[in-house]
Amino acid sequence: MPHLRKNIFRAALALAVWFCAMPAAACNVPVFRYALERWPAGAYQMTVYRSEDISREQQSLIEAVRKGTGLAVNANLLADDVNVSHLLNGLVVPAVESALPLVSVQYPATEPNVPVAWTGGLVTGELNTLLDSPARRAISQKLMTGTSAVYVLLEGGDAERDSAAATMLAEQLKKMEGEIVLPDLTDPNGAGPGGEQVDLLSNLPLKVGFAIVRISRTDPAERPFVRMLTGIDRKLIEESGPAVFAVFGRGRAMPPMFGAELTIDNVRAVARFLTSSCSCEVKELNPGVDLLIAADWNSLIEGRTPIVRPALIKGGTPVPIPPGLSAVAAVTTQPSAAAQDSGATHYTAFSSIVHLDMRLVGIGLATAVLVLTGLVLLRRAAR
Repeated sequence: MPHLRKNIFRAALALAVWFCAMPAAACNVPVFRYALERWPAGAYQMTVYRSEDISREQQSLIEAVRKGTGLAVNANLLADDVNVSHLLNGLVVPAVESALPLVSVQYPATEPNVPVAWTGGLVTGELNTLLDSPARRAISQKLMTGTSAVYVLLEGGDAERDSAAATMLAEQLKKMEGEIVLPDLTDPNGAGPGGEQVDLLSNLPLKVGFAIVRISRTDPAERPFVRMLTGIDRKLIEESGPAVFAVFGRGRAMPPMFGAELTIDNVRAVARFLTSSCSCEVKELNPGVDLLIAADWNSLIEGRTPIVRPALIKGGTPVPIPPGLSAVAAVTTQPSAAAQDSGATHYTAFSSIVHLDMRLVGIGLATAVLVLTGLVLLRRAAR
C-alpha cells in the first residue's frame, strides 16, 4: 500500500517473515517465484476528465486503455472517463475547461487520502511514458527470465552517495547469490496446506539471481515512473539521498529503503525474505506495492512468445557495474541527448509542469483537479 513509512519498514518485513514461519501455511516455492506465477499485478485506475467534445484521437486513446490494445497492450491499467459538462450542470469554470482533458491515475486499491500516482494530458506521447520506459522494460525482462528480484536504485542526485549505494548493493547481492539456498521442491515438509505439493507453473529455471536497475530522477523518459516510485512514500519526494526498491513477481515493489533504512542488514533481509518459502498464497499479507508495468506475464504460464510493445521510447542502456561484481547485472537510465532537447516529441509543455508534487503545478490546473475531485465525490455520495 502506498505511503508505508520508513520507520515501519522492519516491522512490515518482520510481520511477513512471521507469516512465512507458520508451518501449516508454508509452501515449498520461494516467494519471488510464487508471486511471478500466481499473483496478478494490481490494476491502476485511470480517470479521464473531459468536456462534451472530445476528438476521435482522444477517444481512441481511452478505448485502447479500456481494451488493453495499442499503446496499452499488457498494461495493468483500467480506464474510465467522466464528462465534466454533466458534473458542472452547465456551470462555466474556466480553470477546469482550460485543463481538459485531464488524466488522473490512481494506485491499485488505494485509500482516499493517498495522492494520485500520476496526472497529465490525454496525449499519445504522455501516455507512452506513463505506460512504458527503459527502466521498466529492463525490470520486466529480468523478472521474466528468472531473476529473483530487481533492486531499483533511484538516485538522489549526489554522485558520491549514489555511487556508494550502488557499490553496497552490488557487493551484498553478489554475496547473497552465493549464500542463499532455495527451498527443496521435492521436500514433503515444504508442502502447502493439506499436504499438497505446490508445483511450478512455468519452465523458467529456478535459481537465485539479483539485478540492479539504476534510475536518474532527472531522466525525462522515466518521469512518470519516478513519480510513481516517490508516491509510495511521501518523504521520498523531499529525500535528497538514494532510495532502493526491491521489485519481484509481476512488478511488485517492496517498501522503499532510504535514509537510515538503506542498510546492509535491510538489503540482505529483503533478499532472504523473497527467496524463502512462506505462506505466499495470500498476496495481501505480503508487503509491497504493484507498479505499472506493461509486460505479458501470462506468456510464462501459457508457454508462448510474449507480446511486446513497440519500442516507442529511447533511453537507458546497460552499463557495467563495479569490477569484480559481474554476477549482478545492472542497467542505468540517463537522459539521452534527444530526450533533453527542447523539441523532444515525447513531452509537451503540459507534461513538463506535472512533476513530482502539486506545488509545481499551475494554479489553474490545481484548481481543476480540486474541483473535479470534489464533484466526483459529491456524485458518489448522492448515489
